[in-house]
Amino acid sequence: MIPRKLRAQIGEVLRANVAEHSVEELAEILTAATGHPFSRSMTGYYMRMNGLKRGTVVLLPPEAEKYVLENYRGVGPSEMTARVISLFGCRYDVERMKGFYGRHRLDSGISGRFAPGHVPWTKGKKGYSPPGTEKTRFQKGHMPENHREVGSERIDKDGYTLVKVAEPNVWMLKHRLIWEAHNGPVPEGCAVVFRNQDKTDCRPENLMCITRGELGVMCRKYKFSEHPEINDTKVLLSRLIIRRRRRKRNAGTVHKEDGRAREHEG
Repeated sequence: MIPRKLRAQIGEVLRANVAEHSVEELAEILTAATGHPFSRSMTGYYMRMNGLKRGTVVLLPPEAEKYVLENYRGVGPSEMTARVISLFGCRYDVERMKGFYGRHRLDSGISGRFAPGHVPWTKGKKGYSPPGTEKTRFQKGHMPENHREVGSERIDKDGYTLVKVAEPNVWMLKHRLIWEAHNGPVPEGCAVVFRNQDKTDCRPENLMCITRGELGVMCRKYKFSEHPEINDTKVLLSRLIIRRRRRKRNAGTVHKEDGRAREHEG
């Protein structure tokens, strides 16, 4: 926290140096003058408090400006900044050079994209590994520590038991595998559910196969119960609802066709 008694001194230091220094440099000057650490954001705050413009545009020397205007083609702001500092010894940074390019509408012609026909240096190479990394590479036939054998089981995030059925990483639902082992493939458009809603109870007698339509009615209207007998009854009621809807739909189609036939006869 900066003491109140230093605010006047901070204002004087800022007013004396704001015309020739950037915000970062002003922060260093304030730190040296007051003995308190100043960050860039804190310096900007005190500049606003004293009505000073935040940051200044540091102009390039005439000879450096002429050099940039004559050599900007094919040279980006980063490389040009390094050249200007090396050739003319002026204090300049990349952000200021980007501003210079923008103000003078200089287009270096560097798009950052590969030109048509560009051949990457990795073409024809299987891969690059720095020398000395041979000891840490995976060798052929390497088996990771977390590898699971075929037949292993695990619980997924939804609570279902999965069984590994093939390498390298093929898993299937255990309850579906058990139902298919006793009844054959699950018909298309159907799902295998648990009669008692216990996802870990994969006994054949606890599994039943219902259509997706019946499952939808159960989820929306009746909800599953923990009691198998109640769920059996609810599935039967769901089937009746689906059949009644189908019958109404078919009856409506027949009525429409009869009406069209009468209109045609009339």
